[in-house]
Amino acid sequence: MQSIIVLVLVYFLTGAVSGNGRRRKELPISDVIPAEQDGKPKASECRFGGESYELEQTWHPDLGPPFGVMYCVHCECVPIHKKRRIVGRVRCKNIKTECPKPTCSDPVLLPGRCCKVCPGQDDNPDLTITVDLEREEQEKNGRHYAAVLTGPGVPRAATGRFYFRKKTLQYSFLFGEELGWPTGLTFLDNTNNILEEFALSKTALQNRTEKLCGAWARLPRRYRRTLRSEDMAVSLTTKLGTISGKVLKYYGLNSELFSGLLEGYSGAGTAIGSVSPGTGSIHANILFKGIVKEGEKNIPFIIKFQMSHGGETRSVEEAVVLESVGPDLNSIEIRTVFDNPELEALGQGELTLSLAPTLNPSRELSAKLVPRLSCDIFDCILQPVETPSGDANGIAFLTLHAQAGCSTTLRLRAQTKLWI
Repeated sequence: MQSIIVLVLVYFLTGAVSGNGRRRKELPISDVIPAEQDGKPKASECRFGGESYELEQTWHPDLGPPFGVMYCVHCECVPIHKKRRIVGRVRCKNIKTECPKPTCSDPVLLPGRCCKVCPGQDDNPDLTITVDLEREEQEKNGRHYAAVLTGPGVPRAATGRFYFRKKTLQYSFLFGEELGWPTGLTFLDNTNNILEEFALSKTALQNRTEKLCGAWARLPRRYRRTLRSEDMAVSLTTKLGTISGKVLKYYGLNSELFSGLLEGYSGAGTAIGSVSPGTGSIHANILFKGIVKEGEKNIPFIIKFQMSHGGETRSVEEAVVLESVGPDLNSIEIRTVFDNPELEALGQGELTLSLAPTLNPSRELSAKLVPRLSCDIFDCILQPVETPSGDANGIAFLTLHAQAGCSTTLRLRAQTKLWI
């Protein structure tokens, strides 16, 4: 029955030819409202079946008689980043396979429902199904990746961020002073075959920022497929030994503003943080391994954000439960609200994040949250407010350091003299 429903939906959406040889009218799916209907296109809305929908609005598609509303199909107007703009895209998903199995032998399907229920059952299992199409879109088609690098016998770790665009894979790493500056970077496939190697030495920019960044240009098509299928790994050669980790997609990387390297004697991890300055709302996706055993279930954790300033210590704690421990990086997501002191500490690199199993707090991982891992350079042209009699102009560069600081370089020219 599920296959028939999906085929019928595809049949209508693709405008299949009807039996009398005439083409059946298509359901218009568009990301832009036609100009003649609204005066000007609105890229931030979606069109489906002649109706317009706002970003993040959800609905069940109505195919009209004889099929009616498809209650097992969940559609959403998903926001997509495209060329510095946010546009709407229609994304739909069949949720029939996520229905819980009825506990009786003769379940019934009630009108307006997707999941069958037992006779006399009051609750609606449809409401228990969570669909996050924006998240699925980001995880499937996102260009951002992350890695946590560890190694046997190496007491320290590192974390990396990767961004793929136009055949180029940009990378940046965060690591502690104890690990030392790495001497080599290697990209590998899932069978540990070497794809590419880079010798590492500090540049002038890296001396100022203490950030390890670079780019792998002209990535071969085969390796691009390896990256997208999440079969790529990366390793760093350090004075303490070699550390490595898988390059994978994770939720929150597209909007990441703050990063953290979680370290402890029994594990390692990374934090992906974003913040809404207007409300003080914080979202953090914490990835970690090593502090709990694979296969354990329903493990309680305490997550703490802490700052100290002027002799005062403030903290925000959240209790969460990890349903099960997997073989790779485990993920815990939290949302909380900061007051102004915590927000200021976050912006100044003075806020720490710690994660520990409630029943075994000694296995704690902690990190200092710093601006997102990247080696972006911000620049602007300097011109006099009032035009002087002589020629004067300049340019300013701003770079962010690994520990939340920044530096500015000015190049000024006035008449025949140059100041740097």
